[in-house]
Amino acid sequence: MLLVILLLLPIAASDAYCDARAFGAAGDGVSDDTAAITAALGACDHVVLRKGSYLSGTVRLRSHSVLEIRASAALLAIKAKRGRYARPEADFYRKRKKTAWNQGRNRVMQRRFNAWNQDRFQDYGHSNLDDALILIHDCENVTLRGGGAVDGRSEIPHTEPVGGRFDPATNYPTKLIVVKSSKNVAIHGSAGEPLRLARGGWITLLLNNASHAVVRHVDVAAARDGVNVISSRHVKLDRLHVRGGSDDAIALKSDWALRRVLPMYDVQVTNSVVRSEKCNGLQIGSETVGNISDILFHNVTVLGAAKAAMSIVTMDGSHISRVRYERIRAQNVQALAFIVVGARLRRPGIGDAQVVMDEWIGTISDVSINNVLAHNVSAPNAWKGYSYNYSTHLDGLAKGRWTSGSKRSVPAYEALENHPLGPRISITNVRAEVWGKGEAAMKLWEPAHNPKSYVERNVGPSPAFGAFVRNAVDVTLEKWDVRAAHNDDRPAFVFDGVRGNRLVNSAADRGAASAFDVGLRNAADVAVHGGLKAVDEGAFEVRQRIKPPLNSGLPYPPYFFDT
Repeated sequence: MLLVILLLLPIAASDAYCDARAFGAAGDGVSDDTAAITAALGACDHVVLRKGSYLSGTVRLRSHSVLEIRASAALLAIKAKRGRYARPEADFYRKRKKTAWNQGRNRVMQRRFNAWNQDRFQDYGHSNLDDALILIHDCENVTLRGGGAVDGRSEIPHTEPVGGRFDPATNYPTKLIVVKSSKNVAIHGSAGEPLRLARGGWITLLLNNASHAVVRHVDVAAARDGVNVISSRHVKLDRLHVRGGSDDAIALKSDWALRRVLPMYDVQVTNSVVRSEKCNGLQIGSETVGNISDILFHNVTVLGAAKAAMSIVTMDGSHISRVRYERIRAQNVQALAFIVVGARLRRPGIGDAQVVMDEWIGTISDVSINNVLAHNVSAPNAWKGYSYNYSTHLDGLAKGRWTSGSKRSVPAYEALENHPLGPRISITNVRAEVWGKGEAAMKLWEPAHNPKSYVERNVGPSPAFGAFVRNAVDVTLEKWDVRAAHNDDRPAFVFDGVRGNRLVNSAADRGAASAFDVGLRNAADVAVHGGLKAVDEGAFEVRQRIKPPLNSGLPYPPYFFDT
Protein backbone atom coordinates (compact mmCIF):
# COMPACT_ATOMS: atom_id res chain seq x y z
CA MET A 1 0.00 0.00 0.00
CA LEU A 2 2.83 2.43 0.84
CA LEU A 3 4.44 1.71 -2.53
CA VAL A 4 1.17 2.49 -4.33
CA ILE A 5 0.84 5.81 -2.49
CA LEU A 6 4.41 6.78 -3.32
CA LEU A 7 3.84 5.99 -6.99
CA LEU A 8 0.78 8.25 -7.02
CA LEU A 9 2.62 11.26 -5.57
CA PRO A 10 4.04 13.89 -7.97
CA ILE A 11 7.75 13.44 -8.55
CA ALA A 12 10.07 16.45 -8.20
CA ALA A 13 13.11 15.71 -10.32
CA SER A 14 15.91 18.18 -10.98
CA ASP A 15 16.04 17.32 -14.70
CA ALA A 16 12.28 17.45 -15.30
CA TYR A 17 9.32 19.66 -14.57
CA CYS A 18 6.17 19.27 -12.54
CA ASP A 19 2.78 19.95 -14.06
CA ALA A 20 0.66 22.00 -11.67
CA ARG A 21 -2.32 19.84 -12.64
CA ALA A 22 -0.63 16.88 -10.97
CA PHE A 23 -0.98 18.75 -7.69
CA GLY A 24 -4.68 19.41 -8.18
CA ALA A 25 -4.77 22.56 -10.30
CA ALA A 26 -7.86 22.61 -12.52
CA GLY A 27 -6.89 25.34 -14.98
CA ASP A 28 -10.56 25.79 -15.82
CA GLY A 29 -10.83 29.52 -15.07
CA VAL A 30 -13.34 28.79 -12.31
CA SER A 31 -11.61 26.85 -9.54
CA ASP A 32 -9.18 28.37 -7.05
CA ASP A 33 -5.79 26.92 -8.00
CA THR A 34 -3.73 28.83 -5.43
CA ALA A 35 -3.12 25.86 -3.12
CA ALA A 36 -2.22 23.52 -5.97
CA ILE A 37 0.27 25.93 -7.54
CA THR A 38 1.77 26.65 -4.12
CA ALA A 39 2.14 22.93 -3.44
CA ALA A 40 3.82 22.39 -6.79
CA LEU A 41 6.26 25.22 -6.16
CA GLY A 42 7.04 23.79 -2.74
CA ALA A 43 7.77 20.33 -4.09
CA CYS A 44 9.42 21.05 -7.43
CA ASP A 45 12.24 23.19 -8.74
CA HIS A 46 10.50 23.64 -12.11
CA VAL A 47 6.73 24.08 -12.27
CA VAL A 48 4.80 24.38 -15.53
CA LEU A 49 1.36 25.79 -16.15
CA ARG A 50 0.16 24.08 -19.30
CA LYS A 51 -2.93 24.81 -21.36
CA GLY A 52 -5.65 26.45 -19.30
CA SER A 53 -6.67 29.44 -17.20
CA TYR A 54 -5.41 29.21 -13.63
CA LEU A 55 -7.19 31.38 -11.08
CA SER A 56 -4.95 32.18 -8.15
CA GLY A 57 -4.19 34.44 -5.24
CA THR A 58 -0.63 35.37 -4.29
CA VAL A 59 1.93 32.92 -5.66
CA ARG A 60 5.26 33.03 -3.83
CA LEU A 61 8.28 31.83 -5.74
CA ARG A 62 11.22 30.43 -3.79
CA SER A 63 14.95 30.38 -4.41
CA HIS A 64 16.35 28.10 -7.12
CA SER A 65 12.97 27.66 -8.79
CA VAL A 66 11.35 28.12 -12.19
CA LEU A 67 7.72 28.95 -12.91
CA GLU A 68 6.95 28.45 -16.58
CA ILE A 69 3.69 29.66 -18.09
CA ARG A 70 3.26 28.05 -21.49
CA ALA A 71 1.85 29.96 -24.46
CA SER A 72 -1.55 28.34 -24.07
CA ALA A 73 -1.76 29.10 -20.36
CA ALA A 74 -2.71 32.12 -18.27
CA LEU A 75 -2.29 32.86 -14.58
CA LEU A 76 -5.29 34.97 -13.61
CA ALA A 77 -5.94 37.01 -10.48
CA ILE A 78 -8.76 35.48 -8.49
CA LYS A 79 -11.48 37.60 -6.93
CA ALA A 80 -10.07 39.15 -3.78
CA LYS A 81 -11.33 38.13 -0.37
CA ARG A 82 -9.87 37.44 3.06
CA GLY A 83 -6.65 35.42 2.93
CA ARG A 84 -6.29 35.07 -0.82
CA TYR A 85 -3.52 37.63 -1.26
CA ALA A 86 -0.48 38.49 0.80
CA ARG A 87 -1.05 41.30 3.25
CA PRO A 88 0.80 44.54 2.53
CA GLU A 89 3.58 45.35 4.96
CA ALA A 90 2.15 48.71 6.00
CA ASP A 91 -1.54 47.88 6.07
CA PHE A 92 -1.93 50.61 8.68
CA TYR A 93 -0.87 53.11 6.07
CA ARG A 94 -3.12 56.11 6.73
CA LYS A 95 -6.27 57.63 8.13
CA ARG A 96 -7.01 56.05 11.47
CA LYS A 97 -8.30 57.38 14.77
CA LYS A 98 -5.30 59.49 15.63
CA THR A 99 -6.47 60.09 19.20
CA ALA A 100 -5.58 56.53 20.18
CA TRP A 101 -2.25 56.74 18.39
CA ASN A 102 -1.05 60.06 19.69
CA GLN A 103 -2.03 59.44 23.30
CA GLY A 104 -0.47 55.99 23.23
CA ARG A 105 -3.53 54.35 24.83
CA ASN A 106 -3.13 51.33 22.61
CA ARG A 107 0.41 50.05 22.21
CA VAL A 108 -0.35 48.12 19.05
CA MET A 109 -1.87 51.16 17.42
CA GLN A 110 1.05 53.27 18.60
CA ARG A 111 3.53 50.90 16.93
CA ARG A 112 1.46 51.02 13.78
CA PHE A 113 1.41 54.79 13.87
CA ASN A 114 5.20 54.85 14.18
CA ALA A 115 5.47 52.58 11.15
CA TRP A 116 3.00 54.73 9.22
CA ASN A 117 5.23 57.68 9.99
CA GLN A 118 7.94 55.97 7.94
CA ASP A 119 5.57 55.35 5.01
CA ARG A 120 4.80 58.96 4.26
CA PHE A 121 7.79 59.15 1.91
CA GLN A 122 6.06 57.39 -0.99
CA ASP A 123 2.50 56.52 -1.93
CA TYR A 124 0.55 53.43 -0.89
CA GLY A 125 1.41 51.42 -3.97
CA HIS A 126 5.15 51.95 -3.54
CA SER A 127 5.14 51.61 0.27
CA ASN A 128 3.48 48.19 0.24
CA LEU A 129 5.28 45.58 -1.83
CA ASP A 130 3.94 42.17 -0.80
CA ASP A 131 0.37 42.56 -2.07
CA ALA A 132 0.97 41.08 -5.53
CA LEU A 133 -0.23 38.19 -7.65
CA ILE A 134 3.35 36.90 -8.03
CA LEU A 135 5.80 37.66 -5.22
CA ILE A 136 9.55 37.02 -5.37
CA HIS A 137 10.85 38.08 -1.95
CA ASP A 138 14.26 37.43 -0.45
CA CYS A 139 15.12 34.91 -3.15
CA GLU A 140 17.99 34.05 -5.45
CA ASN A 141 18.21 32.21 -8.75
CA VAL A 142 14.54 32.52 -9.68
CA THR A 143 13.02 32.37 -13.17
CA LEU A 144 9.56 33.34 -14.39
CA ARG A 145 9.24 32.54 -18.07
CA GLY A 146 7.05 31.44 -20.92
CA GLY A 147 4.88 32.70 -23.73
CA GLY A 148 1.72 32.74 -21.67
CA ALA A 149 -0.04 35.48 -19.74
CA VAL A 150 -0.24 36.87 -16.23
CA ASP A 151 -3.46 38.87 -16.03
CA GLY A 152 -4.83 40.86 -13.12
CA ARG A 153 -8.19 41.08 -14.84
CA SER A 154 -10.34 43.55 -12.91
CA GLU A 155 -9.31 42.10 -9.55
CA ILE A 156 -6.20 44.25 -8.99
CA PRO A 157 -7.17 47.91 -8.47
CA HIS A 158 -4.85 50.74 -9.39
CA THR A 159 -5.78 52.92 -6.42
CA GLU A 160 -5.26 52.62 -2.67
CA PRO A 161 -7.97 50.97 -0.56
CA VAL A 162 -10.94 52.98 0.62
CA GLY A 163 -9.87 55.19 3.50
CA GLY A 164 -6.22 54.76 2.63
CA ARG A 165 -5.78 51.55 4.64
CA PHE A 166 -5.73 47.83 4.00
CA ASP A 167 -8.95 45.98 4.73
CA PRO A 168 -8.37 42.26 5.47
CA ALA A 169 -11.97 41.51 4.56
CA THR A 170 -11.57 42.67 0.97
CA ASN A 171 -7.82 41.84 0.80
CA TYR A 172 -7.27 43.62 -2.52
CA PRO A 173 -3.77 43.41 -4.01
CA THR A 174 -2.32 46.41 -5.87
CA LYS A 175 0.41 44.91 -8.06
CA LEU A 176 0.84 42.10 -10.56
CA ILE A 177 4.49 41.03 -10.07
CA VAL A 178 6.90 42.15 -7.35
CA VAL A 179 10.60 41.32 -7.05
CA LYS A 180 11.75 42.41 -3.59
CA SER A 181 15.23 42.12 -2.07
CA SER A 182 16.21 39.32 -4.45
CA LYS A 183 19.12 38.54 -6.76
CA ASN A 184 19.72 36.58 -9.93
CA VAL A 185 16.14 36.89 -11.16
CA ALA A 186 15.07 36.30 -14.77
CA ILE A 187 11.66 37.19 -16.21
CA HIS A 188 11.30 36.52 -19.93
CA GLY A 189 9.21 35.16 -22.74
CA SER A 190 9.72 31.97 -24.69
CA ALA A 191 11.65 31.65 -27.93
CA GLY A 192 8.79 32.82 -30.12
CA GLU A 193 6.32 34.48 -27.76
CA PRO A 194 6.63 37.26 -25.19
CA LEU A 195 5.49 36.81 -21.64
CA ARG A 196 2.31 38.89 -21.51
CA LEU A 197 1.49 40.95 -18.44
CA ALA A 198 -1.87 42.70 -18.36
CA ARG A 199 -4.07 44.79 -16.07
CA GLY A 200 -1.52 44.89 -13.31
CA GLY A 201 -3.19 47.37 -10.99
CA TRP A 202 -1.05 50.10 -9.43
CA ILE A 203 2.22 48.70 -10.81
CA THR A 204 2.43 45.88 -13.33
CA LEU A 205 6.06 44.92 -12.66
CA LEU A 206 7.98 46.26 -9.66
CA LEU A 207 11.59 45.53 -8.75
CA ASN A 208 12.78 46.98 -5.43
CA ASN A 209 16.26 46.20 -4.12
CA ALA A 210 16.85 43.68 -6.90
CA SER A 211 20.34 42.71 -7.96
CA HIS A 212 21.43 41.02 -11.19
CA ALA A 213 17.94 40.87 -12.69
CA VAL A 214 17.01 40.44 -16.36
CA VAL A 215 13.59 41.22 -17.82
CA ARG A 216 13.49 40.34 -21.51
CA HIS A 217 10.86 39.85 -24.23
CA VAL A 218 7.90 40.93 -22.11
CA ASP A 219 4.69 42.63 -23.25
CA VAL A 220 3.12 44.92 -20.64
CA ALA A 221 -0.44 46.22 -20.99
CA ALA A 222 -0.50 48.44 -17.92
CA ALA A 223 -3.37 49.97 -16.01
CA ARG A 224 -1.25 52.56 -14.18
CA ASP A 225 2.55 52.20 -13.80
CA GLY A 226 4.16 49.89 -16.32
CA VAL A 227 7.62 48.85 -15.09
CA ASN A 228 9.22 50.36 -11.96
CA VAL A 229 12.83 49.58 -11.06
CA ILE A 230 13.61 50.99 -7.61
CA SER A 231 16.78 51.01 -5.51
CA SER A 232 18.22 48.19 -7.60
CA ARG A 233 21.50 47.36 -9.30
CA HIS A 234 22.76 45.39 -12.29
CA VAL A 235 19.36 45.26 -13.99
CA LYS A 236 18.74 44.70 -17.69
CA LEU A 237 15.40 45.48 -19.37
CA ASP A 238 15.42 44.34 -22.98
CA ARG A 239 12.79 43.95 -25.70
CA LEU A 240 9.92 45.29 -23.66
CA HIS A 241 6.68 46.60 -25.10
CA VAL A 242 4.97 48.76 -22.47
CA ARG A 243 1.72 50.52 -23.25
CA GLY A 244 -1.62 51.69 -21.99
CA GLY A 245 -0.84 52.85 -18.46
CA SER A 246 -1.94 56.13 -16.94
CA ASP A 247 1.45 56.60 -15.24
CA ASP A 248 5.06 56.31 -16.44
CA ALA A 249 5.79 53.48 -18.86
CA ILE A 250 9.28 52.73 -17.47
CA ALA A 251 10.44 54.49 -14.30
CA LEU A 252 13.72 54.20 -12.41
CA LYS A 253 13.63 55.39 -8.78
CA SER A 254 15.09 55.18 -5.30
CA ASP A 255 12.68 55.35 -2.36
CA TRP A 256 12.30 54.62 1.36
CA ALA A 257 9.90 51.66 1.08
CA LEU A 258 12.42 49.24 2.62
CA ARG A 259 13.34 51.70 5.40
CA ARG A 260 16.81 52.12 3.92
CA VAL A 261 18.48 54.60 1.61
CA LEU A 262 19.67 52.38 -1.22
CA PRO A 263 21.54 53.52 -4.33
CA MET A 264 20.37 52.72 -7.84
CA TYR A 265 23.02 51.94 -10.45
CA ASP A 266 23.93 49.92 -13.52
CA VAL A 267 20.49 49.70 -15.12
CA GLN A 268 20.04 49.24 -18.87
CA VAL A 269 16.86 49.66 -20.92
CA THR A 270 17.38 48.51 -24.50
CA ASN A 271 15.53 47.63 -27.71
CA SER A 272 12.11 48.52 -26.34
CA VAL A 273 8.90 50.30 -27.32
CA VAL A 274 6.91 52.27 -24.75
CA ARG A 275 3.85 54.47 -24.55
CA SER A 276 2.15 56.26 -21.67
CA GLU A 277 -1.41 57.50 -21.70
CA LYS A 278 -0.90 60.37 -19.22
CA CYS A 279 2.73 60.51 -18.08
CA ASN A 280 6.33 59.99 -19.23
CA GLY A 281 7.75 57.41 -21.54
CA LEU A 282 11.16 57.03 -19.85
CA GLN A 283 11.36 58.50 -16.36
CA ILE A 284 14.06 58.80 -13.70
CA GLY A 285 12.22 59.86 -10.53
CA SER A 286 10.18 61.23 -8.96
CA GLU A 287 11.05 59.15 -5.86
CA THR A 288 14.73 60.01 -5.52
CA VAL A 289 16.05 59.29 -2.02
CA GLY A 290 19.23 57.32 -2.81
CA ASN A 291 21.74 58.28 -5.49
CA ILE A 292 21.15 57.08 -9.05
CA SER A 293 23.99 56.50 -11.53
CA ASP A 294 25.21 54.54 -14.55
CA ILE A 295 21.92 54.34 -16.41
CA LEU A 296 21.60 53.51 -20.12
CA PHE A 297 18.62 53.83 -22.45
CA HIS A 298 19.54 52.49 -25.90
CA ASN A 299 17.39 52.01 -28.99
CA VAL A 300 14.06 52.86 -27.39
CA THR A 301 10.96 54.14 -29.20
CA VAL A 302 8.42 56.28 -27.34
CA LEU A 303 5.15 56.09 -29.27
CA GLY A 304 3.30 58.54 -27.04
CA ALA A 305 3.59 60.41 -23.76
CA ALA A 306 1.32 63.09 -22.32
CA LYS A 307 4.39 64.42 -20.52
CA ALA A 308 7.96 63.87 -21.76
CA ALA A 309 9.62 61.20 -23.82
CA MET A 310 12.66 61.45 -21.50
CA SER A 311 12.40 62.86 -17.98
CA ILE A 312 14.97 63.18 -15.18
CA VAL A 313 13.97 64.84 -11.92
CA THR A 314 15.67 64.84 -8.54
CA MET A 315 12.98 65.71 -6.02
CA ASP A 316 14.10 64.16 -2.74
CA GLY A 317 17.86 64.71 -2.61
CA SER A 318 19.26 62.12 -5.01
CA HIS A 319 22.48 62.88 -6.88
CA ILE A 320 21.83 61.61 -10.40
CA SER A 321 24.83 61.12 -12.67
CA ARG A 322 26.23 59.19 -15.61
CA VAL A 323 22.97 58.78 -17.54
CA ARG A 324 23.01 58.02 -21.27
CA TYR A 325 20.25 58.00 -23.87
CA GLU A 326 21.21 56.66 -27.29
CA ARG A 327 19.09 56.15 -30.41
CA ILE A 328 15.79 57.43 -29.08
CA ARG A 329 12.75 57.75 -31.34
CA ALA A 330 9.72 59.69 -30.13
CA GLN A 331 6.35 60.78 -31.46
CA ASN A 332 3.17 62.24 -30.02
CA VAL A 333 4.88 63.52 -26.86
CA GLN A 334 4.28 66.80 -25.05
CA ALA A 335 7.99 67.43 -24.42
CA LEU A 336 11.04 65.76 -25.82
CA ALA A 337 13.15 66.02 -22.64
CA PHE A 338 12.45 67.36 -19.15
CA ILE A 339 15.48 67.58 -16.82
CA VAL A 340 14.86 69.48 -13.59
CA VAL A 341 16.29 69.91 -10.09
CA GLY A 342 13.44 70.08 -7.57
CA ALA A 343 12.96 69.99 -3.81
CA ARG A 344 9.89 68.08 -2.71
CA LEU A 345 12.20 66.56 -0.04
CA ARG A 346 10.05 63.56 0.80
CA ARG A 347 12.79 61.66 2.62
CA PRO A 348 13.88 60.65 6.14
CA GLY A 349 16.43 62.59 8.14
CA ILE A 350 14.96 66.06 7.83
CA GLY A 351 14.17 67.56 11.22
CA ASP A 352 10.59 68.62 11.78
CA ALA A 353 11.64 72.19 12.53
CA GLN A 354 14.26 72.42 9.78
CA VAL A 355 13.81 75.31 7.36
CA VAL A 356 17.05 75.60 5.37
CA MET A 357 17.24 72.67 2.98
CA ASP A 358 20.38 73.22 0.91
CA GLU A 359 22.10 70.08 2.23
CA TRP A 360 19.19 67.90 1.08
CA ILE A 361 18.78 69.24 -2.45
CA GLY A 362 20.02 66.85 -5.13
CA THR A 363 21.98 67.30 -8.35
CA ILE A 364 21.86 66.12 -11.96
CA SER A 365 25.14 65.85 -13.87
CA ASP A 366 26.91 63.85 -16.57
CA VAL A 367 23.86 63.30 -18.77
CA SER A 368 24.29 62.46 -22.44
CA ILE A 369 21.42 62.30 -24.94
CA ASN A 370 22.55 61.39 -28.45
CA ASN A 371 20.83 60.55 -31.73
CA VAL A 372 17.19 61.53 -31.26
CA LEU A 373 14.52 61.56 -33.94
CA ALA A 374 11.14 63.00 -32.98
CA HIS A 375 7.99 64.24 -34.66
CA ASN A 376 4.61 65.60 -33.63
CA VAL A 377 6.15 67.02 -30.47
CA SER A 378 3.87 69.18 -28.33
CA ALA A 379 0.86 68.88 -30.59
CA PRO A 380 -2.50 69.67 -28.96
CA ASN A 381 -3.83 66.41 -27.56
CA ALA A 382 -1.29 64.51 -29.63
CA TRP A 383 -1.41 61.71 -27.09
CA LYS A 384 -3.90 62.37 -24.33
CA GLY A 385 -2.15 65.70 -23.91
CA TYR A 386 -3.21 68.85 -22.11
CA SER A 387 -1.92 71.68 -24.27
CA TYR A 388 0.86 72.54 -26.70
CA ASN A 389 3.78 74.96 -26.92
CA TYR A 390 6.00 72.90 -24.64
CA SER A 391 9.62 72.16 -25.47
CA THR A 392 12.73 70.49 -24.16
CA HIS A 393 13.07 71.95 -20.67
CA LEU A 394 16.28 72.04 -18.57
CA ASP A 395 16.22 73.86 -15.22
CA GLY A 396 18.07 74.14 -11.93
CA LEU A 397 16.64 75.26 -8.60
CA ALA A 398 16.97 78.93 -7.65
CA LYS A 399 17.42 80.03 -4.08
CA GLY A 400 14.24 81.17 -2.35
CA ARG A 401 11.43 80.01 -0.10
CA TRP A 402 8.51 77.72 -0.79
CA THR A 403 5.74 76.08 1.20
CA SER A 404 6.69 72.79 2.84
CA GLY A 405 3.42 71.18 1.85
CA SER A 406 3.27 68.97 4.93
CA LYS A 407 2.07 69.08 8.53
CA ARG A 408 5.30 70.38 9.99
CA SER A 409 6.09 72.89 12.68
CA VAL A 410 7.39 75.23 9.96
CA PRO A 411 5.24 76.28 7.00
CA ALA A 412 8.05 76.77 4.50
CA TYR A 413 11.38 75.51 3.25
CA GLU A 414 14.24 77.72 2.13
CA ALA A 415 17.28 77.35 -0.11
CA LEU A 416 19.99 79.88 0.71
CA GLU A 417 22.10 78.89 -2.27
CA ASN A 418 21.48 78.44 -5.96
CA HIS A 419 21.39 74.83 -7.17
CA PRO A 420 22.05 74.81 -10.92
CA LEU A 421 21.54 71.92 -13.27
CA GLY A 422 24.78 70.32 -14.45
CA PRO A 423 27.62 70.16 -15.17
CA ARG A 424 28.30 68.03 -18.25
CA ILE A 425 24.83 67.91 -19.79
CA SER A 426 25.02 67.12 -23.51
CA ILE A 427 22.17 66.70 -26.01
CA THR A 428 23.43 66.07 -29.54
CA ASN A 429 22.22 64.94 -32.96
CA VAL A 430 18.57 65.84 -32.53
CA ARG A 431 16.08 66.05 -35.38
CA ALA A 432 12.68 67.15 -34.15
CA GLU A 433 9.45 68.37 -35.69
CA VAL A 434 7.34 70.33 -33.23
CA TRP A 435 3.74 71.44 -33.61
CA GLY A 436 4.47 75.17 -33.50
CA LYS A 437 1.87 77.95 -33.54
CA GLY A 438 3.65 79.89 -30.80
CA GLU A 439 3.07 83.65 -30.77
CA ALA A 440 5.76 86.33 -30.73
CA ALA A 441 4.68 87.62 -27.31
CA MET A 442 5.44 84.23 -25.79
CA LYS A 443 9.17 84.86 -26.02
CA LEU A 444 8.78 87.10 -22.96
CA TRP A 445 7.23 84.41 -20.85
CA GLU A 446 8.92 83.04 -17.75
CA PRO A 447 8.17 79.36 -17.12
CA ALA A 448 7.23 78.51 -13.55
CA HIS A 449 9.33 76.38 -11.26
CA ASN A 450 7.52 75.04 -8.26
CA PRO A 451 10.24 73.17 -6.30
CA LYS A 452 7.70 70.54 -5.27
CA SER A 453 6.41 69.84 -8.77
CA TYR A 454 7.84 67.45 -11.34
CA VAL A 455 4.98 67.83 -13.83
CA GLU A 456 5.66 69.45 -17.20
CA ARG A 457 2.29 71.14 -17.44
CA ASN A 458 2.91 72.89 -14.10
CA VAL A 459 5.95 74.50 -15.72
CA GLY A 460 3.81 75.70 -18.56
CA PRO A 461 4.29 76.57 -22.21
CA SER A 462 7.80 77.59 -23.15
CA PRO A 463 9.23 80.85 -24.57
CA ALA A 464 11.17 78.65 -27.03
CA PHE A 465 9.86 75.97 -29.36
CA GLY A 466 13.09 73.95 -29.40
CA ALA A 467 14.71 74.09 -25.97
CA PHE A 468 14.56 76.27 -22.87
CA VAL A 469 17.64 76.12 -20.62
CA ARG A 470 17.67 77.97 -17.29
CA ASN A 471 19.99 78.05 -14.29
CA ALA A 472 22.33 75.47 -15.77
CA VAL A 473 26.10 75.02 -15.90
CA ASP A 474 28.05 73.38 -18.73
CA VAL A 475 25.20 72.41 -21.05
CA THR A 476 25.92 71.60 -24.71
CA LEU A 477 23.28 71.45 -27.43
CA GLU A 478 24.95 70.30 -30.63
CA LYS A 479 23.69 69.39 -34.10
CA TRP A 480 20.05 70.17 -33.47
CA ASP A 481 17.65 70.46 -36.40
CA VAL A 482 14.30 71.74 -35.11
CA ARG A 483 11.41 72.37 -37.49
CA ALA A 484 7.90 73.64 -36.79
CA ALA A 485 4.96 72.02 -38.55
CA HIS A 486 3.12 75.34 -38.22
CA ASN A 487 4.60 78.83 -38.11
CA ASP A 488 6.05 79.58 -34.67
CA ASP A 489 7.17 83.10 -33.76
CA ARG A 490 9.07 82.13 -30.64
CA PRO A 491 12.84 81.71 -30.86
CA ALA A 492 13.99 78.13 -31.23
CA PHE A 493 16.24 78.33 -28.15
CA VAL A 494 16.28 80.42 -24.98
CA PHE A 495 19.09 80.39 -22.39
CA ASP A 496 18.31 82.06 -19.07
CA GLY A 497 20.79 82.60 -16.23
CA VAL A 498 23.24 79.97 -17.43
CA ARG A 499 27.02 79.62 -17.34
CA GLY A 500 29.30 77.88 -19.79
CA ASN A 501 26.55 76.75 -22.18
CA ARG A 502 27.09 76.00 -25.87
CA LEU A 503 24.84 75.81 -28.94
CA VAL A 504 26.84 74.29 -31.77
CA ASN A 505 26.15 73.60 -35.47
CA SER A 506 22.38 73.68 -35.13
CA ALA A 507 19.53 74.73 -37.41
CA ALA A 508 15.94 75.76 -36.83
CA ASP A 509 12.95 77.31 -38.53
CA ARG A 510 12.36 81.01 -37.91
CA GLY A 511 8.80 82.28 -37.61
CA ALA A 512 7.45 85.02 -39.86
CA ALA A 513 7.33 87.51 -36.96
CA SER A 514 10.52 86.39 -35.25
CA ALA A 515 13.72 88.43 -35.54
CA PHE A 516 16.11 85.92 -33.99
CA ASP A 517 16.66 82.22 -33.27
CA VAL A 518 18.35 82.25 -29.87
CA GLY A 519 17.33 84.37 -26.88
CA LEU A 520 19.92 85.07 -24.18
CA ARG A 521 18.77 86.20 -20.73
CA ASN A 522 21.54 86.94 -18.27
CA ALA A 523 23.58 84.54 -20.33
CA ALA A 524 26.35 86.52 -21.98
CA ASP A 525 28.82 83.63 -22.00
CA VAL A 526 26.69 81.26 -24.11
CA ALA A 527 28.75 80.22 -27.13
CA VAL A 528 26.60 80.04 -30.27
CA HIS A 529 28.41 78.51 -33.25
CA GLY A 530 26.68 78.16 -36.60
CA GLY A 531 24.13 80.10 -38.58
CA LEU A 532 21.59 80.83 -35.87
CA LYS A 533 21.06 84.46 -34.85
CA ALA A 534 21.38 85.11 -31.12
CA VAL A 535 20.05 88.20 -29.34
CA ASP A 536 21.08 89.28 -25.86
CA GLU A 537 17.89 90.16 -24.00
CA GLY A 538 19.89 91.72 -21.17
CA ALA A 539 18.62 91.46 -17.64
CA PHE A 540 15.17 90.63 -18.97
CA GLU A 541 13.49 92.88 -16.46
CA VAL A 542 9.94 92.25 -17.65
CA ARG A 543 8.98 88.75 -16.54
CA GLN A 544 5.44 87.80 -17.32
CA ARG A 545 3.50 85.16 -15.50
CA ILE A 546 2.31 82.47 -17.86
CA LYS A 547 -1.31 81.52 -18.11
CA PRO A 548 -2.17 77.97 -17.06
CA PRO A 549 -1.98 75.34 -19.80
CA LEU A 550 -5.29 74.35 -21.31
CA ASN A 551 -7.26 71.71 -19.41
CA SER A 552 -4.81 71.51 -16.52
CA GLY A 553 -7.12 72.93 -13.90
CA LEU A 554 -4.10 73.64 -11.73
CA PRO A 555 -3.04 76.87 -10.03
CA TYR A 556 -0.01 78.51 -11.55
CA PRO A 557 3.00 79.03 -9.29
CA PRO A 558 5.61 81.73 -9.82
CA TYR A 559 9.22 80.87 -10.56
CA PHE A 560 9.92 80.55 -6.84
CA PHE A 561 7.98 81.36 -3.72
CA ASP A 562 9.31 84.60 -2.28
CA THR A 563 7.86 84.79 1.21
